[in-house]
Amino acid sequence: MNSKITGVLQAYLWFICAFHVIVGLGLNISPAFPQVMAGYYGAEVNWTPELLYLVKPIGAFMLALGVMAGAAARDPLGHRSIVYGFVVLFFLR
Repeated sequence: MNSKITGVLQAYLWFICAFHVIVGLGLNISPAFPQVMAGYYGAEVNWTPELLYLVKPIGAFMLALGVMAGAAARDPLGHRSIVYGFVVLFFLR
């Protein structure tokens, strides 16, 4: 693969890594963080304790995605299945 394309892919994967790790940790550590993120996306949410509890597994999922994106960013050609997994995820999302 062209080294320029690989570099762009690595930069994008590092961005995905950083975003998912920050959001994943934020959703699990700070009870105010989900509200901030909802505001960022323009969502009006009735925050109940039950909903805040359900947000934590989403944060764990995002944290795991961030770790996988970091692994793929270090060696995208060696972790093609992770790269393809993100392509599918973002297509479906």
